[in-house]
Parts: sequence; structure tokens; C-alpha cells
Amino acid sequence: MHDAARSVDDANRGDVDSFGVLLAQILAVPARITLTTVSDSLHGVAGDVTKTAASTKQAAERYAEQDAHFAAGLGKFDPEAAG
Repeated sequence: MHDAARSVDDANRGDVDSFGVLLAQILAVPARITLTTVSDSLHGVAGDVTKTAASTKQAAERYAEQDAHFAAGLGKFDPEAAG
């Protein structure tokens, strides 16, 4: 995601004069505003994905710790003694 956002940033810095001076003047500002908005959105999505991945990894680690804890407790459980 960050690479896609960087690509949009790079395109935003491109040479708009290749369209001709008059057309470049007409299109340059709206095009740059649009590309900046798209780039900002992509950077935001990339940040959200990174945060979600970190939260998911942390939750998985906690579940694994709980499973190991309960498995250790079940290994000590004696059904004969409980009844």
C-alpha cells in the first residue's frame, strides 16, 4: 500500500508540461489536488492495515498463551480425584 501511495506521489511530481503549456495550466492544479487526495487516502489505508495486522498478531499471541496455559492445567487434571 505504501508503495502504491509513493507511486501516486511520484506521478504527482511529474512533468505536466508534456500536455502543452495551456492545457498543463488548466489541468495541473486539479490533477495535483486529486493525486494528493488519492495519495493521502492510500497512506491512510496502509497505516490502518498495518495497525490491524499488529492487533491481529497480538490477539493471536494472547490466544496461544491462553491455550498453552489451559493445556498445562488440563494435563494436571485428574478426573478420578475430581469425582
